Amino acid sequence: MRLGRLFVLLSLGLSLVLTSCGPTQTPTVAPTSVAATSTLAPAPTLPPTATATPAPTPTPTPTPDPLADVVPATKLTVWHAVTTQSHAQVLQELADEFSRTNPWGIQVELVATGSTSESLKKTKQAISDGMPPDMVIAYPSSLAEYAKLEALVPLDLFLTHPEYGLEAAGMTDFVTPDGVVDVYPQAGYQALSLRLGRRIWLMYYNATKLQALGFTAPPATWDELRAQCDAAQAQGLRCLAVAPDASLLEALIWARGGELLDPRGAVTLGDEAGQESFALYAALAAAGQAYRAGDNFGEQKDFGAQKALFTFGTSASLGYYEKEVKGRFAWGIAPFPSGGKAPVVVTYGFSGGILAPYREQQLAAWLFLRWLQEAGPAARWAAVSGYLPLRQAAWDAARTDQTLVSIPHLEEAWQTLPYAHEEPAVSGWSGVRKTLSDALGALLGGKDASTLWRQALQEAQKSVWP
Repeated sequence: MRLGRLFVLLSLGLSLVLTSCGPTQTPTVAPTSVAATSTLAPAPTLPPTATATPAPTPTPTPTPDPLADVVPATKLTVWHAVTTQSHAQVLQELADEFSRTNPWGIQVELVATGSTSESLKKTKQAISDGMPPDMVIAYPSSLAEYAKLEALVPLDLFLTHPEYGLEAAGMTDFVTPDGVVDVYPQAGYQALSLRLGRRIWLMYYNATKLQALGFTAPPATWDELRAQCDAAQAQGLRCLAVAPDASLLEALIWARGGELLDPRGAVTLGDEAGQESFALYAALAAAGQAYRAGDNFGEQKDFGAQKALFTFGTSASLGYYEKEVKGRFAWGIAPFPSGGKAPVVVTYGFSGGILAPYREQQLAAWLFLRWLQEAGPAARWAAVSGYLPLRQAAWDAARTDQTLVSIPHLEEAWQTLPYAHEEPAVSGWSGVRKTLSDALGALLGGKDASTLWRQALQEAQKSVWP
């Protein structure tokens, strides 16, 4: 009996020892009744979670207006390369009118600087001497020379200015695809000049002969032109009279989807499209469908004598074609045939750029440039010079001028401006133009197209780059 109790006590002691030495066990707590009072300390009350206060949005610092405190200069010197006497005269009349009527008191001094080459030489010398004119009017190929010298003032500030910009003046109705601004590849494609109207290259056609041959419209594509030339040849009529000009090749390159420059500004002459264009003129010549017209406006004379069904000319020649035709047959104009894409018209003309180093002169020059885009001045310039206005409002004003109204097909010519392509505004493009003109003459003379294209590309690249 004692041994049994001792065994029990020993067993209990051993159990306690083992329990104290073994892993800690989580005691099972009996469920507490709702009425039971807990002996555990209450959990601490945490403070409410703080909501982060957002940082205040900084008020943007307004960009200062560089023209805010600028007062336009009252004397503005403008050099120009307009050599046709009647054109120079109307430009002087416009400068005088602006001087009388502008609200800033700006007085324009207009200075003729001779031919394109003479003007270029004088202006570059003035830039080198640190005494340039405030503004210059010239062809973009000349202005590109000044752009390479970093002498032309970028126009972005003026174009979009809330007080002086084009939109602020209500000038949003430009009809050309790229508006009125020239950009310069050799100056990072900056906008550096404004166009003062443009002349247009067009196709002239003998409507009476076309109808007699069974055609109701001029050719829209080069394939259609060749088909109409075939019909003309069958009747003993020569088809296309050509006075070689660079624009005739440029138009064909663009019509076939090519570009004259790559995005870096290097000359490509259309690459594949250029080679195809050279080959097409060579094929037309080989087939007797295109021929080189005589000098001294021989293409106009052949067209008037009905020796040619088609020829190419500018909008400035409309009145001269009318004189050659002398009412003997119906004739019309159309854009150049395309390669199945949108029509193409090549445009060219004078532009105005700013050279003045100081804001006061720059603003005065800009205000004169902008004024020349207004309906009245642009219409007067168009009536005398043949450079068609690029704004709808200016054209509407020009249509009331009896001089313009009397020019046949001028309305149709103006309506082609949405298809305008402008020659690249790069230094040395006059050399490219000569190269292309010479190449077209050689193509019409039967020279190999692929050889001529390679030679033309090499010469053009020498003219322009670097």
